[in-house]
Amino acid sequence: MDPKEEQENELLVLESVYNNELEVICKTYPNIEVKLTFPTVPEGAQHYFTPEYLFDVSLIAKLPKKYPDDLPILSLKGLTEGLNEEANNRLLQELNSIAEQNLGMPMVYAVASELTDKLEKLVKKTAHDKMEAEMDARRQEEEQAFKEYEADKVTVESFAVWRQAFEEEMRPMKEAMKKALKARTEGRLTGKQMFLQDQLLGISDLKLIENDKEVLSEEFNDKLVVDGMDVDESLFQDDVELPDSDED
Repeated sequence: MDPKEEQENELLVLESVYNNELEVICKTYPNIEVKLTFPTVPEGAQHYFTPEYLFDVSLIAKLPKKYPDDLPILSLKGLTEGLNEEANNRLLQELNSIAEQNLGMPMVYAVASELTDKLEKLVKKTAHDKMEAEMDARRQEEEQAFKEYEADKVTVESFAVWRQAFEEEMRPMKEAMKKALKARTEGRLTGKQMFLQDQLLGISDLKLIENDKEVLSEEFNDKLVVDGMDVDESLFQDDVELPDSDED
């Protein structure tokens, strides 16, 4: 069978198998080119993955004039958008290896089957590696935080040592403050002392006045003594209205 017939027959097979996934870019020999698009994860397993790993990858196969005796030109589209260039190159090498193993017979189907199998495994590995890296980074952060905590942890003994050293350091300052305060207050009363003294003096004056009142009250009990004469106090209790001298 000549290459043209083999390529056209393979195209018919691909159209029947991959009805939804296949896009024929060019169906004219010797420039036949097809694109097969697959999800990274089969529909039934997509709920196990986060959206960042759920995307489509396309396999583009250009068939040279002497295909299948010559290898097809393979390329991938979409993989680097979800994963990375290294994963894209590694997977492409594996697909080319499958093509080499099938050299001399139609091989696009074999390459496409390998792609769908490798995609899910690759996504699983990438997701697992990312999770491991995140967990490792978290463990390192926790270990570092614990080391810092252990370094800064204060025990009863360490606090007692620190407090003693602090008091020793502050003692000269306290002594200087006491001397300065004593120099300022020595020889004179403080404001509080003066206030208390004034209060005591005020209370003493009031007591003296009360005592004087008691003495006067006893001396003038019911009489007033003037020049040795007894004077009836009742005479002065009521006001006496004196006649106006002008009325006489």
